[in-house]
Amino acid sequence: MLDREELDSVFVVMHPRNRPRIRQADGYVILFRFASGAIGVHNANALEHSSNVLERVTLTGEGAVAVVEDWWTVKGYLRGRDPIYWEPLHVDAGPLGMLRWSGYVGEVEELLDATAEGRPAAVAIHDGVRCLEIEAAVHRSIAEGRRVALGEVAPASSR
Repeated sequence: MLDREELDSVFVVMHPRNRPRIRQADGYVILFRFASGAIGVHNANALEHSSNVLERVTLTGEGAVAVVEDWWTVKGYLRGRDPIYWEPLHVDAGPLGMLRWSGYVGEVEELLDATAEGRPAAVAIHDGVRCLEIEAAVHRSIAEGRRVALGEVAPASSR
């Protein structure tokens, strides 16, 4: 979860594909600029494959890079150390098995567990609001073709 001050701005380049029957049939890159100077890149591309979105998230900071590919594999590169590689052991072959690892099932299960145990959930409402602010900045960047600071789209009450 991001602190409110960490993410500074976003800039999006999008290429729409003329395939109205296929949802998410675009290719785009989102550049995230953080207050610390770190940058992040989210690349989702359905232009080269017609059945699914190929997705990569990369965060780069001083001496370190983290890469998540297709919501599944995680690679870490730290200066002076061997690369770190992680992929979950996928043992649930049922129809919801993949969702348990890459969808929102885990978040819902955490909320239910936290409620039953009388403790705060790991993800709170302000995290969801922050995601909506980021999404609003992404949409504005696409519409206006420029870098959009999150302060431009955040409600006045959260600044």
